[in-house]
Amino acid sequence: MAWRLGKSSALHAAAGPSSDTTQQPPLPFVTRDYYLEHPAVAALTEQQVEAERKRLGVVVHGEDVPKPVGSFVQASLPEHVLGTLRAAGYDSPTPIQRQAWPIAMSGRDVVGLAETGSGKTLAYLLPALVHASAQPPLKEGEGPLCLVLAPTRELACQIESEAARFGAPCGVRTAAVYGGVPKAEQVALLRKAPELLVATPGRLNELLSKKKTELTRCALLALDEADRTLDLGFEPQISAILGHMRHDRQSLLFSATWPAEVQTLAGRLIAPSHVIVEVGGALATSGRATLSVEQLLAVGISDELRLSIGRAALPIDHPSTRRANTSIEQRVLLCDDAGKMEALLTLLEEVVDGSRLLLFTSSKRRCDELTKELRLDGWPALALHGDKPQEERDWVLQQFRSAEHPLLVATDVAQRGLDVKGVAAVINVDCPETSEAYVHRIGRTGRAGEVGRAYTLVTPADARMCDDLVQVLRDAKQEVPPELLRLAAEGRAARYKRYKYS
Repeated sequence: MAWRLGKSSALHAAAGPSSDTTQQPPLPFVTRDYYLEHPAVAALTEQQVEAERKRLGVVVHGEDVPKPVGSFVQASLPEHVLGTLRAAGYDSPTPIQRQAWPIAMSGRDVVGLAETGSGKTLAYLLPALVHASAQPPLKEGEGPLCLVLAPTRELACQIESEAARFGAPCGVRTAAVYGGVPKAEQVALLRKAPELLVATPGRLNELLSKKKTELTRCALLALDEADRTLDLGFEPQISAILGHMRHDRQSLLFSATWPAEVQTLAGRLIAPSHVIVEVGGALATSGRATLSVEQLLAVGISDELRLSIGRAALPIDHPSTRRANTSIEQRVLLCDDAGKMEALLTLLEEVVDGSRLLLFTSSKRRCDELTKELRLDGWPALALHGDKPQEERDWVLQQFRSAEHPLLVATDVAQRGLDVKGVAAVINVDCPETSEAYVHRIGRTGRAGEVGRAYTLVTPADARMCDDLVQVLRDAKQEVPPELLRLAAEGRAARYKRYKYS
C-alpha cells in the first residue's frame, strides 16, 4: 500500500512513564520521509524562495526548511490524490499548504499558524494520509497509524469526511469517534483497524481507558484547533491520550490563534516527553504570549517549525497579533439594546439574497429566543448550540449546507470548526467577549479566497470590548466609525474609574 518508501527510524517506547520493568517488545519501524523534491522546486535559488514566501505572505522559522511548492504536482502527492483534488475543483495549493506539505512529508513537526479558511485541514490531512499509506498494514484490532484530534463533534465529522474522500482511492480507511452518540457502533468501526482516526479527546480517552482501542502503532498526531480544545476543558484528556502514544511521533499542529495557555501547555509537554504539543495562533490572540517560538525550540526539539501565514513576522507577544482575514469586509452598526432587534431586521432586509447567513448570539438561551423571533417574522432560521441532540445538529447543518434554511443562528461553541462553503455574511447579533472570538466568528465567511462580509451590532453595554474591536478593524484596514471610537473611549474611562476607586 506504500506510495514511496523513504528514510525509516526505529521507535523505542510509548510516551509517558511506566511502572512495568519487564522488557517491552520493540515497536515497528515507521517510514517518515516520503518527500521527493520536484526538479523545478530544487532549482529555486535562495533569493527566489525568499521572494516566493514573501509573495505568499509566509514566514518560516527553522533550520534547513524545505522550499515551498508551486503546484499540487510539485508537492510529491500520489496521482490518485491529485485526481481527487482535480475532481473536487481545487486549482492550486493555498499558501500554508505550499509550505507545510514538503515539511510534513519530510517527517518533521509543523506548527501552522494561519487564518481560518486558509486550507489548514488539507495541510495536515494529506501528509497524514501519505504517512498512513506508507506503513506496514494494520492487523484487525490494532489501533490507527494516524490520529487527528478535534474539539467538537461537528469538526471531527467534517475532517473525517475529507479524510474519507482522499483516503478511499489509496486504500486508507478512516473513522471518527466523538461523544453524543452510542459507543457500540464506534467500537465496531475501531475493530476494523482504520488507518486514520479522527476523534474528540473526551470520547477517545474514554475508549482508551476501556481498552477498546490502542495507539502503539500511531506515529503521527495532528491537533486541529487545540486552543478551542483547551477552552472546552480537554487538557486532562489530551495528556492522557499522549500517554498512550509513542514518544517519537510526528506532530502537526494547526491553529489560527496562539494564546498564552496553549504555549504554556506546549512548554510543559516538550521537556519531559521530547514531543511538541503546541497550538500556534498568529492571526488572533486574546492574551499576551508567555513563550516565544525560539524559547520552545530551545527546550530541545530542534526540528520544530513555526509557520506564520498571511502577515509580516511579529514578536509572539506583540499586541497587534490580533488579526482578521483581510478578504472580509467588516462593518459595525451601533444601536441601543431596545433597538437591536429592529436593527437586525433592517440589516437582514438589506443583505438577504438567498445566500447563507450565519448569526451569532452570546448564549444558548439567546440563540433559541432569537431563532424563534426570526421564524415568527417569516425568516427561515434554525438554531445550533451544544444542548441540541446530535441528530438535530446534524440535520440543522445539512439544511444550512443545502441552503434549504439559509439562516443559521449559533453560539461560539457550536460554530467553532464549522466549515460550510458559500457563507455570504456573518452577523454578530451579540458582540463577542474577546477579539479572538470575534476573529473566529467572522472567519466563517471569506474562506478559501472568497470575499466575505461581517456585521456587528454594538450597544453601549459592549463598551469594554470596543477597544479591541477598533484594533482588529484597523489592522485589517477597515473603516472605524466615529461612534465606535467614542464608545471605546467611554469604555476606557469606565475601566479607569473602576481601577481608581477599587
